[in-house]
Amino acid sequence: CSDMASRIFLRIREEQGLAYYTGAFQILGMAPGAFAFYLGTSPAQLEHAQSELLDEIAKLAAHGLEEGELDRVKKSWVGKNLISRQSPESLARTAALDELYGVGHDYHEKLVARVQSVTAAEVRAAARRYFGPDRPHVVARVLPG
Repeated sequence: CSDMASRIFLRIREEQGLAYYTGAFQILGMAPGAFAFYLGTSPAQLEHAQSELLDEIAKLAAHGLEEGELDRVKKSWVGKNLISRQSPESLARTAALDELYGVGHDYHEKLVARVQSVTAAEVRAAARRYFGPDRPHVVARVLPG
């Protein structure tokens, strides 16, 4: 949901020209964390752009990702993950955090295989659980200038 090939970017920015940028991020840790979608648009288009974003999130919650999207996401995630662990410093930090989180220092080695094994049905179930209609909290901020 956060790159230039995502359905959100393609629909809201490329097809409709409603936003300068779109994206998503997550905050992970010991607490439940958060997953957020965002976009940057003009004040005049805020309501329409927000409506389109919520519509895309609802579609994701109802249907999950298509197989092609899921394959692209897996390849992208695996590549970024492997690159992020290339230095001894980042590998040590990853192993230390994995140990602190209680999953074992070698969890990151198992995680790549787990991500590659994720099915469309699992994604659909998670999307329904976390992005369903009772879940969103909308915050809109108009910056001056």
